[in-house]
Amino acid sequence: GEYSTLKNLKDDADLMCKNCMVYNSDDTIFYKEAVKLQNYINTLFGEKKNKAALSHEVREGIRKKNEIQEEWMAEEITRSVKRAAAEAKDNFDRLASDTRIGYLSKDEDSNTVLLNIMNAEPGEPTEKPVDLSCFKPH
Repeated sequence: GEYSTLKNLKDDADLMCKNCMVYNSDDTIFYKEAVKLQNYINTLFGEKKNKAALSHEVREGIRKKNEIQEEWMAEEITRSVKRAAAEAKDNFDRLASDTRIGYLSKDEDSNTVLLNIMNAEPGEPTEKPVDLSCFKPH
């Protein structure tokens, strides 16, 4: 997209440089190039040079703030997933309460059996033999 003002352009460029300086130690090429780029941007916009380098304390403060935001986001996502799972369970319980759920397996004699894992009738065996001979290929 396009920037509607030069200030918006400068704000994005400043943020890009600031993030690079926050997340890279000051002895890396990334940090050093971000300082150079920030100084160039400042010169273009008539601001003072050498304003770009961030102090260690400032970088640590920004990192901590971002970590807190990321932790909050993870907690919020977890809460949302739990709410969605509870809602899905409620819907399933309401709509499929009589549905039996199971899977096919082999017993110790290699016979195919249906293992009920949900909604078996009281006293009903959880394992039932299944005849699949009608599904044999021609």
